Amino acid sequence: MLNLLPFAYSHTSSVIRTMVDVRHVHVVQHTDAVGSFSDFALLDALTPKRKPEFDASKPSESADEYHFPTWAEIEPTPPRAGRRNFKELGTYHDYAL
Repeated sequence: MLNLLPFAYSHTSSVIRTMVDVRHVHVVQHTDAVGSFSDFALLDALTPKRKPEFDASKPSESADEYHFPTWAEIEPTPPRAGRRNFKELGTYHDYAL
């Protein structure tokens, strides 16, 4: 099932998201059955950020205008202040395309 994730959006396009392409699939398993970290904190940490050298008031022209965080960058950081880091809270699996 996890190997199908890269193809999920291309086969379920809709009117509001016609041009969604999966660039990378990150899968993190919680170390605790009830959840060891906030899913929203993980999504926020892995969300692409626009590079400062590009004008934020203008529409993007390519993916090159964004920095795509990697697991290696976020694993030593805690999802919330004073907490253990992502590496201690979950097991990471990389499904790079």
